[in-house]
Amino acid sequence: AKMAHRRVETIRAYKAYIPVSLFVYGDFAEIFPEMVLNWSLNHTIGVREGHPYPPGHFDKINPRWIRTNLIISVLRLQDLGLQPAFYLPATAGRDITHAAAQRDLRVVNPATRFPPTTGTLLTYSNYYHYRDVERVPKALRMISTALGERGGIVSLDSDHPDSYMISVFLLDYLVENSGFQLVGINDCIAGA
Repeated sequence: AKMAHRRVETIRAYKAYIPVSLFVYGDFAEIFPEMVLNWSLNHTIGVREGHPYPPGHFDKINPRWIRTNLIISVLRLQDLGLQPAFYLPATAGRDITHAAAQRDLRVVNPATRFPPTTGTLLTYSNYYHYRDVERVPKALRMISTALGERGGIVSLDSDHPDSYMISVFLLDYLVENSGFQLVGINDCIAGA
């Protein structure tokens, strides 16, 4: 929670308005309701699963559990008076898309995630071996390459130790250098 709070406050303090959507796990909303409500004043709140899963495990879960997990997460946000419209799943297979559609949730498929969950994954030799001042430019290059010329949604995992530094420099890149128009998630997701 401390890392997420720090990241959101950094974005909020940035010199230009950044239309950020925050996706919270159901457990997080239950444990930190005041924080989620405070975030909802300035940001779109979307839903994740009930809790984080180890990489690769979400795909192996029984589809009924996915549905139940999603319902519980939505209910936890509704208990706070929030109605999520967007769902950022760990992966977006057919069962997940179907479960989201049953809850009237739009599935978010980011153009890029950090840390990456597909393609070139972070390893000791290609990332962690380097000092943080060397890792941040590598991460920004990965994000910029994935966005290409079309842009898209960027997903940063607030639990990754480099996410704070990356977000600080990413804001400057997106606002000052990328040439992208920064828009809210409603303008990014077709049919939203």
